[in-house]
Amino acid sequence: MDIFLSAGIALGLSSGFSPGPLTTLVISQALQHGAKEGLKVAMAPFVTDLPIILVSVFALAQVRNSQT
Repeated sequence: MDIFLSAGIALGLSSGFSPGPLTTLVISQALQHGAKEGLKVAMAPFVTDLPIILVSVFALAQVRNSQT
């Protein structure tokens, strides 16, 4: 059991710390245009994902209410 937990922690940490495309873009923008522009790029997922999350929650609430 401990070996599976250790493997899971190792895999999770290695994938969590590896930079992805968004991290690379944020670092690139911050280095080229300053920290303020990097922060704007870092906040973009909050702006773009919020409408999708709200629509999903609303749709799931409608499905749940129609089942009862």
